[in-house]
Amino acid sequence: MDPLSAIGAFIAVLQISGTVISHCYDYRKSVRSAPRDLARVLDEVSDLRNVMERLIRLVDDDVASGGGYLPAVEQMACKNGPHERCQADLETIKARLESPLSEWKAFGKHLTWPLQEKDVLKSLETIRRTKSIIESALTIDNSYVYSKGLIC
Repeated sequence: MDPLSAIGAFIAVLQISGTVISHCYDYRKSVRSAPRDLARVLDEVSDLRNVMERLIRLVDDDVASGGGYLPAVEQMACKNGPHERCQADLETIKARLESPLSEWKAFGKHLTWPLQEKDVLKSLETIRRTKSIIESALTIDNSYVYSKGLIC
């Protein structure tokens, strides 16, 4: 996958992460006893967003400098790759959070945390795995760059 397509794929994950984080804050301020799961989702998705922001800057810098030094990172964005699985889980979380929020805002209904712990744990595992794959890809690419003496 070319670097610009990879950036686009990473930006999609970044945007969904931002929406999930925003929804979590809405729940945090509106639900009296916010569950532990809310904090877990907020922490993991915030960490993912931070990693994705740094990754996008890194790929941008690579493209600006003539590039070609991040092939493992670029491969992550391929079809059915880790970013797509992570994006799908984030989309699921987002959808499950949005529906009750819209009803609450429109009709003033009682707001409760809509996610079950087992679903949260499964989605968070995918997010953690994606962050781990990103870190591994960066390590591989850095090792390549250093082994070839491309950066001193």
